[in-house]
Amino acid sequence: MIIDELCALKVPAAKDSVLYLWATASKLLEAAAVIAAWGYIYKTHAIWDKEKVGMATGSEANTNCSWWRLAVKCHRPRNLTESAA
Repeated sequence: MIIDELCALKVPAAKDSVLYLWATASKLLEAAAVIAAWGYIYKTHAIWDKEKVGMATGSEANTNCSWWRLAVKCHRPRNLTESAA
């Protein structure tokens, strides 16, 4: 799929939901576009260190990690004292 097709997908998600989106280093800008197109707000990211599990990738440069991004979709403020039930 090309980026425009990904952005146009209708994601079946609740109004209040969390998105974990994995992306390689060369696709971080596209990942941000998908997050926004799907109505999510980027919050943070984490790095998966492939070297620790014996993996390595390579294209123009050999990268030993990938990123996952955490984004949220929230249509109401969350009261931290509110029950999660």
